[in-house]
Amino acid sequence: KFLFYFLSPHENHGFEYDLLAHLLSSLSERDDLDYSFSRLDLQDIRVATEVVSSNKTRPDAILWRPDDWFICWELKLWASETQKQTEAYIDASSFPAIDLSKSDVREENRHYVYLAPEGASSPEANEFVQLSWEWIASELETFLSQSHGGHPARSTAQLDDFISTIQHELTMTEHQENQQEKSRLYFEHY
Repeated sequence: KFLFYFLSPHENHGFEYDLLAHLLSSLSERDDLDYSFSRLDLQDIRVATEVVSSNKTRPDAILWRPDDWFICWELKLWASETQKQTEAYIDASSFPAIDLSKSDVREENRHYVYLAPEGASSPEANEFVQLSWEWIASELETFLSQSHGGHPARSTAQLDDFISTIQHELTMTEHQENQQEKSRLYFEHY
């Protein structure tokens, strides 16, 4: 949810449309995602999380420009895909909660992203392009370095903390996870 909080221009994070524009521009430069981006679209782009689809599945997020394009996101950290989620997202005809019908969007403008750590298993649906959390963290770092001083210090610190959280989660060893769980249980039952 933090990722899409920072990408939502109307949230109170201080980045307005800048981070969204950076990430969408970076996505359009990738060879594996046939997506094109125009800065003229920024005012119309919407972001929603946990969107219920017509077949009662729930993608983690949708970024879309009404009647033009959408990007459906499924995010994974340590869990793998269950019950062919990505295929169900492809099969859904609409996302009624946000009034988005796939029939209103040309097929070539329907995009699907599976965000997982490097080396994670691939999504079931071939339409999904697999991106890594490492790539996202790198893009967020690039954004911060390119916009140094251009945003509120509080916002920059929060985004930097989010990047650190991503990196920490990706490098946490099994031993560290066990130690964290032992500590949590100790304090819970002390």
